[in-house]
Amino acid sequence: MLFQRASSSQAALRSSCAPAFALLGLVFAVASTAFAQIRPLPGDGGVIVLPGPGGGNQGGGGALPGLPGGGGVTPPIIIPGLPGGGGAVSPTATINTPRGALVGDVLTASVTIVDPNAPANPPVNSTNYQWSVVGARLVGDARAATVQFVAERAGLISISATVNSNGTAHYPTAQVTVFAADAAGEVTAPTTIAANVATVTASVPAAQSNDRTFRWTVSGDATIATGQNTRSITIRPGTPGLKEVICNVTLQTLVTVPVRSYLMVTGTGASVAVTIAGGVGGGTYPAGTRVDIFAGPAPAGQAFDRWVGNIETLGTGPLLPFLPHTVLTVPATPVTLTATYKSIPSATATTVANFNPQTMATSASASGATVTVTTTLVSRIPADAEGLVFLLHNTGGSGADWFSRPEQFTLVRDLLAAGYGVATLDSVNRTAGAWATQATLATNPDALNHAAAIVRLIAEGAISADKPLFFVGVAASANTALRYADLLATATHARPVKGAVLYLASGIDTLAATSRVPQFFALAANDDALGVDGIATAREHAQLLLGRGIANGTINNGVSPVHPTRFRALELTAPSFTADDARAVWTSVKEAGFLDANNYPKLVPATAALTAALPAAHRGRVADVAAQLAVAAASTEFYADANPRVINFLNARASDVAVPTPGRLVNLSARGRVAHIADSFTVGF
Repeated sequence: MLFQRASSSQAALRSSCAPAFALLGLVFAVASTAFAQIRPLPGDGGVIVLPGPGGGNQGGGGALPGLPGGGGVTPPIIIPGLPGGGGAVSPTATINTPRGALVGDVLTASVTIVDPNAPANPPVNSTNYQWSVVGARLVGDARAATVQFVAERAGLISISATVNSNGTAHYPTAQVTVFAADAAGEVTAPTTIAANVATVTASVPAAQSNDRTFRWTVSGDATIATGQNTRSITIRPGTPGLKEVICNVTLQTLVTVPVRSYLMVTGTGASVAVTIAGGVGGGTYPAGTRVDIFAGPAPAGQAFDRWVGNIETLGTGPLLPFLPHTVLTVPATPVTLTATYKSIPSATATTVANFNPQTMATSASASGATVTVTTTLVSRIPADAEGLVFLLHNTGGSGADWFSRPEQFTLVRDLLAAGYGVATLDSVNRTAGAWATQATLATNPDALNHAAAIVRLIAEGAISADKPLFFVGVAASANTALRYADLLATATHARPVKGAVLYLASGIDTLAATSRVPQFFALAANDDALGVDGIATAREHAQLLLGRGIANGTINNGVSPVHPTRFRALELTAPSFTADDARAVWTSVKEAGFLDANNYPKLVPATAALTAALPAAHRGRVADVAAQLAVAAASTEFYADANPRVINFLNARASDVAVPTPGRLVNLSARGRVAHIADSFTVGF
């Protein structure tokens, strides 16, 4: 039987008929190396050499042992197009994108082309793209080299690109498995426990056919006693305060889902009354408990000023009474705190459309085609302003976002109340809403627009030429704000730039090491976009600036409870939104299961899930409701809780407050905690 299979294959390959038979023989020969030898020859591709059939069952000169020998060797069969010793290798194109994601994730895709045949110096702009996606929604320009897409539902996403590079077309594809946001389940654990309780148990749903692994972390001075790397752990709760319990559940080795729970560890003293006038957070708590308090929404034309009353319960920091959201430690005696407000000075809003026309080449090709681009300048500047703050919109947005989104508009109001003027511009690129990235002022149209805005506002008398200038950006626009601040501060005609504020960004390595522009980092504890590494990098940049004697600051937004009053922020940009509306929104969010027993957010729901939960009358505000939940979850969202610290930074830089002399290392000691025996502990400096 073995002999018959070998003979029939040899006969097929010896035939001088159609190439299809030769290809069939090639497949058999490759699969059955006992009957064929593949010898590459230079240049033309692979060559297959088979032994002759011989003379019947007589012995002879067969090339392979065990086969009837005899006849000669079959002439080589040359298969064009297969890589040989010197043959050309076909170009390859691969889509770079995550293999797994959660519903609601925004993913990025790009293409890597490996083309050994491409010229050493390809023509400029010789590559163009066209993207398509099934099972998701593309964001931005489908012709860009890098695109983003939103995983809107669980299942399989197919993404493909048509890429023309140096005259060659490529058609790479990729697939992404999308899991529901609740695919890993929830943490089952108490939400409140006294500090004198020895341990508490937390668990998540078990694996199904080994489809997941578990890794736990706890915050503060809480520790894991037993169960690491299993679905259930015991925790030592530690001292009073909020403890975050996270199980990082990895599903099918594709995506890791951080499943969070919050454990409120209360004090152990007698019950004490806490009264919050003009705000929320009051109640009766055991002494020693830490309680979040919030100032209520400011009346029309006013902004929060400070807390008065038993402010010693807030701590000793000089800024603590000025924070509209802060934490108090309940003493052994009753507490009363009252929120107070101050007036916002009048500031006329001016809008200049088609501002600063510039002529730009449409591409880097030699065609010479040009286009005229403009922007929109909006400013609000009180009389005798302390300085001017440029607010840069995030990618995909516009300057109007600072006046239409509640958290952003709160910063505008607080800046005006502190005596600063604000100005916004739209990026020249209106297709993607992205800021120009050219590294020099003369070639960067958006940086030039900011320079032109300064000239115009000085000429109009809105600000004087010596007033300090500041730049503020969020996420992708934060590093842009820092770049533009540095470009204008170091230009031949230097502008009095005194600082840059970076929300949800880690900064720029080069400028942390070289720029003289002071930098303030407003971070968020659960910023999934920046990640743990990005947050650590921001802190490293702040330390580098400190060591160089450059003023800097850092704040990290933490998790906070969601009360109905939080949604009163929506009335800032829609006066018809009432306290009853805020409570209706809160009730729908609570009943949908997005908040735990202490009103801390379990997760930031996807847009579709949140829309379905909201009352029909408020579904048009779904983005603003989601933003409030994201702020409370310390997720990737601009937050107004940083306003007092940001303004304190601006005040210090506007007044040229001396920067502390950089310290030097004179002694070093370290101690740390290893939560589990399998963990590692590394000390570095």
